[in-house]
Parts: sequence; structure tokens; C-alpha cells
Amino acid sequence: MREKEIDEVSAGAPAEKRTLWRRLAGAQTAGGPSLVVKVGVLVVVLGIVLGALSVSYNMASDEVRQGPLFEFMEDWVVKWDVVKWINQQIDWLVVHGDAFFSGIRDGVLIGILNPLRTFLLWLPWWLVIIGTGVLAWRVVDRRIAIVVVLFLGLMGILGMHDLAMTTLAVVLTATLLCVALGIPIGIVAAKSNRFDSISRPILDGMQTMPSFVYLVPALMLFGLGMVPAVLATCIYAIPPMIRLTNLGIRQVDSQILEASRAFGTTTWQLLAKVQVPLAIPTILAGVNQTIMMALAMVVLASMIGAAGLGVEVLTGLGRINPGQAFVGGISIVFLAIILDRISQGFASRPGARPAA
Repeated sequence: MREKEIDEVSAGAPAEKRTLWRRLAGAQTAGGPSLVVKVGVLVVVLGIVLGALSVSYNMASDEVRQGPLFEFMEDWVVKWDVVKWINQQIDWLVVHGDAFFSGIRDGVLIGILNPLRTFLLWLPWWLVIIGTGVLAWRVVDRRIAIVVVLFLGLMGILGMHDLAMTTLAVVLTATLLCVALGIPIGIVAAKSNRFDSISRPILDGMQTMPSFVYLVPALMLFGLGMVPAVLATCIYAIPPMIRLTNLGIRQVDSQILEASRAFGTTTWQLLAKVQVPLAIPTILAGVNQTIMMALAMVVLASMIGAAGLGVEVLTGLGRINPGQAFVGGISIVFLAIILDRISQGFASRPGARPAA
């Protein structure tokens, strides 16, 4: 009876996953030990090994305890050699890549960031509140529109409107760059399993690396200001865009792809007119996650010259002023909620889900 239940549950799973599911569910092969027995044996073996090590350590002399059997030898450590090599590479990039990185800095600053920031600061406060409320109403619903208007009004009353617009300019610039780079990379990863297997550990590292680490090379390559903050934010926030673009294209129904090929579509037509449109909801979910991760970098980015709400939090911490830090922090929360609800609304709209 147990075998029948497991087979029914795992019937819809891929063939390579059924064996794993059967093992986790406790199924056993003919004459083989159950999962409980295997775990019990493993625990006993680990206990014996750890007990033997404990006895050996207590019986060993101080010289043996400090030897390679129990302690990692300092002669094997190459930390400072690695640190020196990395610093040399960064110094080489700073000297020989000045023109290249200056071009990137000027392009982002003059082409995107400054015009967007100037436009947002130029807009009257009441127009920002009304326009964002109408957008939230049309994209989500009336309740969210009321919440958006309330949050924007509170930020204005707290004196955070201009700082919020500056933060919004930084977040939108970083998101735009992440979308422009992440979608093509995600498409390549969806088309090439080899590229996907290579990029996956890199993306894992980018997401798990402490975000402070990105500030140092960005500061050295691009100097102080909002541009290095934007680019450091891009590195931190782009993995979800790549991953979800890859996932969305891979999840397109194979029957739809076969039918499209039967009608004689080329590879480019299949990608542009079938796969990408059907992956739009997943791609928009990636945009949402990218925006949220970009907002998570607001406070850290203020440490290298990014103006905005993060400066309020950083200044409050530096002056031990919890009220100022709270006002800046709650404004970041308000902005995050507004952007999250509106971007989720775009992803869940019926127009974002083309018919199969």
C-alpha cells in the first residue's frame, strides 16, 4: 500500500526525480534497508568517528595538538599573497582603464541618471502624489492607490520628498541597467545549458557576496558619487533578472514551441514572438525582485556618495540620532512598498499574460 501511494504522488514528476522522491518518502528496494535504518547507521558512524577524534585529542601531547592533524598550518596560508594579487589587478585596471571607466561613468551620469533625477525633482509634489496614485489605481486597485497616496503624503510631511525622488532616480537607473543587461544574458543562459552551468555559480556568488565588497572596487574605478553607487547596485541586483528571464524562457510549453516550428518560424522569430512574450510574467517578476534588491543597497550606497534617503539613515547612525535614522528608514520602507505593489501589478495584469 505504501509503494502504491508513493508511485501515485510521484507519477507526475520527471523520471530522474522519482528515485529521489521514493528515497525521501521512505520507499525501499527489494531486500534493501529503509531510510530510517540508513540514517541510524550514519549517525552511529559519525558518533564513532567524533568519539575517536575526541579521545585522540585528549591523549595527544601539546606538540601533536598544534600540528597539522588538528590545526591548519600557518605556512600553508596564502591569504596575503591572494590579497596582494587582487590589489595589483585593481590598481592595473585603475591606471590602464581610466578612459574606459570614465566613459561608462559619464554615459550613466549624463545619459540616464542626471536627466531622470532632474525630471523627478522638477515635478511638483502634488503631481507626483496624484500621478502615482492614479497609476497604482489603474495597475493594482483602489485600496493600493489610497495607500500609495498616504505614504507619499507622509514622506512629504516628514520632509523626505526630494530625497525620495533622488533615491527613486538611483533605483530606476540601476533597474534600467539591470534589465538592459540581464534579459540578454538570461536569454543566452536559456538557450545554452553550458553557459547556464557556468553562469549559475557566478550568480550565486554575486548574491551571497557581502554587499559592502562591491563598494570598494566601484569606488576605486569610478570615484565618489552616485554613478559608482548605481553600478555597485547593478552588480548586487542583476542576478534575479538573469535567473528569472532564464526560467521564464525555459518554462515555455514545449508543445507550443513544436507547433511554432511546424509553421516554419525561424529561431529569431521563435524567440521574439513566442518565447519572450510567454515569459513576460516571469521576466516582470524578475524586474520586481531587482527593484527590491536595488532598494536594499540604498543605505550602503550612500557611504560612497549616493544622495537620497540612505544619507538620512547613515547620518542618523553617525550622530546617534535614532529619530533621524527612523524617519529615513521608514521612508525607504514606504518607497519599497509603493514600488513593489506597482511592479507586481504590472506582472499580474492580464495583458502581461499572453494567451498560449
